[in-house]
Amino acid sequence: MTEIYSISANTDICEDNSISFTGKKYFDDTTLLKHATYNDELRYPWTYPNGKNPEIPNELEYLVSSKQELDKADILSDDILQDILSIDLVKALQQAGSLNCEIIPVRLINELGDEVYKDRFISLLHIEFCDCFDYENSDYRPKKKEVLERATERKKKQVKGIRKAALIEPSNGFPSIFRLLAKPIWALLTTEAGREAILDAGIKGVEFHLRSTTN
Repeated sequence: MTEIYSISANTDICEDNSISFTGKKYFDDTTLLKHATYNDELRYPWTYPNGKNPEIPNELEYLVSSKQELDKADILSDDILQDILSIDLVKALQQAGSLNCEIIPVRLINELGDEVYKDRFISLLHIEFCDCFDYENSDYRPKKKEVLERATERKKKQVKGIRKAALIEPSNGFPSIFRLLAKPIWALLTTEAGREAILDAGIKGVEFHLRSTTN
């Protein structure tokens, strides 16, 4: 039996964990927010729908308010839907199993342009979309038939909403952190082993919610 948990920011530890992306030089103003969403392969905004693939920057830069205190935060919320985690949290997840994604350094600056919280956070790009959704035993809202008819093969596996998820464990096991191919934006997920590794590391900036139990 494997328990799957969602992980999110513990707002009791850090009340305001929001940061603002400064890298608009990579996009025009309309593209940045319009395409900061999920597609069937990767995560925007690094892949454009018209086929252009701008170079992924060597680091992501964000603006932090001087009123914010992020010393104890382990998950940050940004405005382009990237997964920004503390290095300590990522190290704990690596102890628990495979981490199938790219890691990009994160630079946080204050209103004066000074770097703050140096070497504390990183971005996990292209976190694995796990094809493990049990359509027969889950409670979910399907997409409309006309939407599925024109969708790609990967998109056809995606659902409109999830009320309760039943998951089927892959033959090689779950990665230590992943999202569901069926609904990537639903939750950032980890295994029971991932949860235990986070707790054993003394990390307190994370909340856990049991999402599914597999047999």
